[in-house]
Amino acid sequence: MLHNRREAHPAHRVRSASDMTKTTLQASAEELEALSRRLVAAQESERQRFSRALHDLFGQNLTALGINLDIVRSQLGGTTEALKARLDNSIALLEATSAALESLMSELRPPMLDDYGLLPALEWYGEAFSRRTGIETRVTAEGRDGRLPVEREIALFRVAQEALANAARHAQPRRIDISLRRVDGYTLMSVADDGAGFDLARLASGRGTSRFGMLSMRERAQAIGGRLEVESAPGCGTRITVEVPA
Repeated sequence: MLHNRREAHPAHRVRSASDMTKTTLQASAEELEALSRRLVAAQESERQRFSRALHDLFGQNLTALGINLDIVRSQLGGTTEALKARLDNSIALLEATSAALESLMSELRPPMLDDYGLLPALEWYGEAFSRRTGIETRVTAEGRDGRLPVEREIALFRVAQEALANAARHAQPRRIDISLRRVDGYTLMSVADDGAGFDLARLASGRGTSRFGMLSMRERAQAIGGRLEVESAPGCGTRITVEVPA
């Protein structure tokens, strides 16, 4: 008996199934990337809101309190030295608290990043990082003109922030170099240290803060359509490079 319809060739069925699988995987990857972008945007928005709330609730009050204590100290006159010493100690404690609050607000969302852009924010953060850790940190830039879209600047800043933290925690470097450059329509940022380095294979199969830090940086890069590469070896330092569309 003749059949009016042809049976599909087995090879054709395999190709069709393969094509459907690729399409499904691509769609899933795109959905995950979109979700990652939304999560990062929500996190940054919350950081910004919290930073502003800290400033409004505590920053202004601490400033006013410091002014009041300075006025009191200036009017003590012939009061005992013990009382002056106690007041000086209170003012020093207030200044330390204000500095810690300012540092926390800057970590959450640096005003420098919103107001002036990525390069000034990296320079500012590198200087603060050097003062805090004693690690020499240099920031250089070439071939850059103008600002990137804000979500890319934020992502690159967070990657640099995480890379510096990882180096300080695990690598004991003497120096870290951060470079920005624009090449063929892409912006490249690298963070290189002269520290202990590590085995990439062991990091990929292990756990701990280093691995999660690398995953966080990679996710941030992918969320803005970029990619992240890590070069390292024991005793040879580490270089983290992020490439994003300019």
